[in-house]
Amino acid sequence: VAGEDRRRELRRCAGDRRPAAGADQADRHGGAVDSHPGAAARAALRGRRRHAALPRHSPVPPVLPRRDFAQLRAARRQGGPPRGDGGRRHQLLRLRRRQATRFEGGVAVGVTVHHGVADGRALWTFVEAWAAACRGETPATTPCFDRSLVKLPGGEELARSVVRKVAPNLPSVAPPSSLVEDRKRFTRRTFTLDAGDIQRLKQRIVHLGDSHGAPLPHSPSTFTAVVALAWTCFARCKPFSPEDDAQLFFFADTRARLDPPVDVGYIGACLTGLISKLPVPELRGDRALPAAASAVEDEISKVKKDPIAGWNFLTLLTGACLDRMMNISGSSGFRAYEVADFGWGKPRRTEPITMNHDGQVALMRSRDGQGVQVSVSLLQPAHMDAFKSSFLELLKWVRS
Repeated sequence: VAGEDRRRELRRCAGDRRPAAGADQADRHGGAVDSHPGAAARAALRGRRRHAALPRHSPVPPVLPRRDFAQLRAARRQGGPPRGDGGRRHQLLRLRRRQATRFEGGVAVGVTVHHGVADGRALWTFVEAWAAACRGETPATTPCFDRSLVKLPGGEELARSVVRKVAPNLPSVAPPSSLVEDRKRFTRRTFTLDAGDIQRLKQRIVHLGDSHGAPLPHSPSTFTAVVALAWTCFARCKPFSPEDDAQLFFFADTRARLDPPVDVGYIGACLTGLISKLPVPELRGDRALPAAASAVEDEISKVKKDPIAGWNFLTLLTGACLDRMMNISGSSGFRAYEVADFGWGKPRRTEPITMNHDGQVALMRSRDGQGVQVSVSLLQPAHMDAFKSSFLELLKWVRS
C-alpha cells in the first residue's frame, strides 16, 4: 500500500514536470532532441519503457542480462545454471543478491536521470517535490519548467551541435561499449567528512597558503575545500609523470548568475563547464591543498564574470587527457538525505549508483546535514588503495 501511494504521487509529480514525465524525441535530420510528455511517460512509470517515435532503448544498461528470477531461484535449488548461462551461475547469483532492492524492514528507491534533460539540482528539486507530496506537504521550492527562462545567444544551434557530437547516430544513443564495460569494473569507496573536519580543512588551507607566501583572498568554500582534498589525493594515487599536469573538470550552476536570473526551481540543465590544471609536482608538494583551492576558486571567479562562457563544455575538453582528469559531479550543497523523506524519515543511505569515469568524485551533503559525503570511482584497485591511504593520511593531519 505504501509503495502504491508513492507511485501514485510520482505519477502526479511527473505529470506536472515535463522532463520527468516525457519521452525524448529525436529529429533525424536536424539533430535536435525535444522532451514530450504523455502516454509514453505513464507507460514508463509502470516500468514499460515505450517511445512514440523511436525504438525502445534502455538508458542505463543492466549489470546482468534480463532473467526471470523464478528461473534463477529454481536453478539455485537444482544446482544447475539457467539454460544458456553455461558456467556463469554462481557469478549471476552473487550479482543478483547485490542488486536486490527489497530487504528486511526497508525499501530502496532508485532514480535515474539523463543530463540532457536535467542537472543534479533539478533532480533533487524533483525528488523533494515527490517526497513532499508523499508526506501530504507542499515542497519548499516550486518546480518550474520553462526553457524560455534561459537566455543563451545561439542556444538552439549550440544544443544541436552538442547532440550531433555526442549522439551522431540518432535515434541510437548507445554509449561507447568501452564506457559500459568500465562501469562494471570500477572500484568505489565513499568517505564522509563531518562539520569539524571541513572547518579544520579550511583553516589548514588558509594557514598553508599564508605560510608559503601565497595567501588566499578569502577562506575557501566547503565545495572548494573538499574538491582540493580529493584532487590532491587523485594526483598522488596514480603514477603520473612529474612533467604532466593533473586536470580537474567540474560544473557550476548558473541559475542565479544569468541575466535575468533563472528560478531556483527550474527543472532542466543550467550549467557551465570549468576545467583547472596544475603541475603534478605541485599537487604532491607541501602546498598542494592551497594550490588546488586557488585553482578551483580562480575558475569559479570566471563564472561570476561570464556565466555562459563554458556552456559548450565539449570545447573545454578538446585536447584534454582523460587519464589525468578528475571529474566532479554533484555538489556539497545537495541535500540528498533531507529532501528524500517519503514519509519514513531520512534515508539510511544514499549513493550514486552509476559512475562513469576513472577518477570521478560525486558529492552530496551528509546525512546529518552538516558534513559532506564523497564517493570516488577508480578503475584500478591499487589506485583506490593509494587514494584511500592519501585521503585518510591528510584527514588525520587535518585533525591533529
